[in-house]
Amino acid sequence: MNRVIYGGIGPSPAEARPDVGGFESGTRMVIESPRFAHTGFHFFAYTHPGTGSLPARLVEDCRRMRRTLRAYPEAPVVLLQVGYYRSTWRELAMAELAHGAGRRVVLDLRGGAVLDFLERGSSAATRRAFGRLLGRAALVLVQCSAFLPELERRYPATRFEWLPNFVPAERCRARTTPPYEAGQTLRTIYFGSYSRAKGVPELIEAVERLRREDEIDIDLHLAGEGRDPELQRRIAAAAGAGVVNHGMLPRERLWPLLQQMHVFAFPTSHFGEGHSNALNEALMSGLAVVTTPHNQNPRVLPPDLTRWLDPHHLVDSLRDQLRFLAAHPDAVNRGAEGGQCWIRERFTDERWIPFLEACLDEVAGRRAPR
Repeated sequence: MNRVIYGGIGPSPAEARPDVGGFESGTRMVIESPRFAHTGFHFFAYTHPGTGSLPARLVEDCRRMRRTLRAYPEAPVVLLQVGYYRSTWRELAMAELAHGAGRRVVLDLRGGAVLDFLERGSSAATRRAFGRLLGRAALVLVQCSAFLPELERRYPATRFEWLPNFVPAERCRARTTPPYEAGQTLRTIYFGSYSRAKGVPELIEAVERLRREDEIDIDLHLAGEGRDPELQRRIAAAAGAGVVNHGMLPRERLWPLLQQMHVFAFPTSHFGEGHSNALNEALMSGLAVVTTPHNQNPRVLPPDLTRWLDPHHLVDSLRDQLRFLAAHPDAVNRGAEGGQCWIRERFTDERWIPFLEACLDEVAGRRAPR
């Protein structure tokens, strides 16, 4: 059997919830899902959730990597998922162990923080370590295609391929949200982390002003959590102004909530925003999208159906776009139906799992180059 050892920062598949078919996207969904079983690849996670000191975690990960390499001597490939670039030294240690054992390394760069890390968030020594990490890889998978040209310029000897986040195809078969009709409350939702970089304060202010000054019938539902006490107080104070805070919801409660909504508002400017799982899930659910043209967003959203925000005038731009949608049900419904068609054609497991299979087969030497 062709085996691939999988590792990354975070819990192992055995520690993850088994119901991965709804709101897990990208490589981790593949690894933790039986969808990938038919290929014969076997993924074994050796890393742990990241408790304890950095040196202790490094020692523990090295121990687990050595044990895993011994346990699977027939595995030609080690796939390392890199989601937190502060862990470069740990990932480099893993890659060196794999390389020293004669295995080929594939890196999977998740998130949109890689260029920020290279330009502002790292020391010269860490950047050299990152370059060495890339040099140990037979292939580097990148979540954000927007960063590929710059990565290829900086590391011309490294082979990069785009592997976006994706969703289960069966969830995109038919629209599940109700059509929006004139005279209805425009039910708008934001789900994800509550932070200023995600535009949550501006979104709340825009909805409050729409209700108070424009007399627009609109509700804003929030689902998630955050650590900013001031922002938490702001959310609580908006409870009487059409803002409903659901807090962090399990998947079995988030999915029915999305089915009651019309619009997903995502005014993000977060430096680490890559191909957002939340955007994928909103499109999959049949929601119209209002968002900023930030990082990967213009490359993964339907350009003619997405309502784009001006990040420099965020409150006014949110008001304008939501006011327009409240008055034009046809635009809401076109965005919902077209967005679901868009993701069904471009970002489902039916398209991207075979691509990942081909990449790993090629690296393992089981298939001619694509």
